[in-house]
Amino acid sequence: MKQRILGMPTKKLVYTALLVAVNVVLNSLDVSVSAFGTKLTFSYIPCFIAGIFLGPLAGFLTGLLGDILGFLIHSQGLAWMPLITVSSTLIGLIPGLVFRFVKLNPIFNIFLSFALVFIICTVFLNTFALFQVYSRGRTFWVYLGVRMTTQPIVFAINAAIILFLYAPLKKFVFKETAKKYC
Repeated sequence: MKQRILGMPTKKLVYTALLVAVNVVLNSLDVSVSAFGTKLTFSYIPCFIAGIFLGPLAGFLTGLLGDILGFLIHSQGLAWMPLITVSSTLIGLIPGLVFRFVKLNPIFNIFLSFALVFIICTVFLNTFALFQVYSRGRTFWVYLGVRMTTQPIVFAINAAIILFLYAPLKKFVFKETAKKYC
């Protein structure tokens, strides 16, 4: 009988914990692109990998714990923003749900996941949360317009990395779980 913790087989829980750790590290290593006034973050990658290969719960936990622990370890003197944490959980949950319920080509599912995450998390939740803190008198729509000049670039880079990693991860790392979710 396989050992289960939190309703997950132990191996899946260990993979999730490793992806949470990677997420914490990547949350601390974002790159400021001062010319565009934005940060290039790679924290989408472990959340997507967890959601795609380990399912919605693992993606949710990777986003949640990665964001909270990342904040506790590397807050940079900023206040915790719960709406950003909600968004982080959705970044892992959405691909997990797409791969669980949409039985189409995995590449299509990755693009669909990125489109949903972009609209729900980046355009609305993150922008609204950041607007609340940093708007400096601008309206939400002006703030959104400024963010939309740079965020598609961040998303394109993250999507390219996920697309590049998908096949090798499916073949060499997540062989067993890929049969179930991918």
